[in-house]
Amino acid sequence: MVPQQLDSLLSAIDENFEPEKEQGFNQAKYTLERSKDKVSRTQVNAIRNSFYRCIPFLHDYDLLCTGWGGRLQFIEGETALAMLEWATEINIPILNVHDSFACRKEDEERVSVAMYSLRERVLSEWGSKILRG
Repeated sequence: MVPQQLDSLLSAIDENFEPEKEQGFNQAKYTLERSKDKVSRTQVNAIRNSFYRCIPFLHDYDLLCTGWGGRLQFIEGETALAMLEWATEINIPILNVHDSFACRKEDEERVSVAMYSLRERVLSEWGSKILRG
């Protein structure tokens, strides 16, 4: 998938994130098939499955194409804040890059462990509140 197709995919999913479940997802696929970048339904399904594989929380709570985008961004933001606080406290320089963190080679393992640990802490702290609305 080329960058233009990825941009089209993210845009279509974002535009159709609010409708209910499969209807919104199917609308995103329809839009992408007809876009100038021609992202196939198979490619869109593969990306959705990648989301589910990499972020099981999305699948466990059926959160894609349900209007939960803002809530998920809140979780991502809280995780980023926790990471920046952690890195500052132990004096490891990191740079937030979308939903990941760049760091020195020698800090990669510690940063990776912290990122997953802090994400779980954020989900434990905020997850049920967010699910209840």
